[in-house]
Amino acid sequence: MKLIDDLLNGVKSWSNVACNGKGEFRDYLSNVYNKEMQSKFVEMYNNGDGNELTKHAKCVRSSSMLCYNFLHWINEQNTLDLEGVNDSKVMVKYYRIDFEVQLKTIKCRGKDANLDVMLLGKGNDGKNYLLFVESKFLEPEDGGDRKFDISEKYKQSQNWYCNKGESWDKFISNIKDGIDAMKPTKRRRYPIYGGGLKQGITHLVGIANMQDSDILNDFKKKYSIDENIDVIEFVNLVFEPNAKYSNEHEDYEAYHEAYQKLIIDNAKKYGINKPGWMTYRELFNKLPPDNLKELKDYLEKRYMQFSA
Repeated sequence: MKLIDDLLNGVKSWSNVACNGKGEFRDYLSNVYNKEMQSKFVEMYNNGDGNELTKHAKCVRSSSMLCYNFLHWINEQNTLDLEGVNDSKVMVKYYRIDFEVQLKTIKCRGKDANLDVMLLGKGNDGKNYLLFVESKFLEPEDGGDRKFDISEKYKQSQNWYCNKGESWDKFISNIKDGIDAMKPTKRRRYPIYGGGLKQGITHLVGIANMQDSDILNDFKKKYSIDENIDVIEFVNLVFEPNAKYSNEHEDYEAYHEAYQKLIIDNAKKYGINKPGWMTYRELFNKLPPDNLKELKDYLEKRYMQFSA
């Protein structure tokens, strides 16, 4: 049995909303908790570049709606407490959430980089934290037919918004060389989810650009951020399938290993803002235990019963 089949059967077993043969609900609201979304969040998705609500959000395997269902409740009265990505001794209370935020990447590229979530919080070290989150659901399973491909323009300093030094050229070249050295598997034309690794580069480029005060100030103005930002971090939030789904779990593990080796370790080597990795199970266990019982019951039925 495939994970997608169990996801669909799970929806049928406890919900009166059915999916069509393509694994799509009638509309995106059927794919969100309590079948409702605040107008401010609808506006965020509509202002994004991914056309999420009109194209992808009604799919049962939507990673953006998975992320929304887990995090939409965050506000000043209900905070999400997380350790710092690069300093686990710091505890940050995140009190604001935005969906579908965009970061500038390179000057000659038409589109900005999309990220699923931005969280704003205050650390117990007194600093203001900005955390970007990229959500992945079943993408590692889908990615084996897509080749890793990134423009050489990302390595050319004349296309940068701020000086990133020679390390970026080496960083990107090492990732490409690492992927080229991988061999196809019996199930995959390409052995890894290359699209996720490419996104990892573009996201880190966008975050590095915020070292430029003009770009940071433009970003703060666009998203109405009044606080001074002291620390900017980035984490991948990824669904790890239960091991009984052997193919899907194998694809997750292969993607995790490649992301760790090629993106995280290389970022650390070249002094680039090192991203983090968190599974949805880890996030689920960090949700406040007292005031989210109904939501956690929903998440367990919808997703977590199929998770490692």
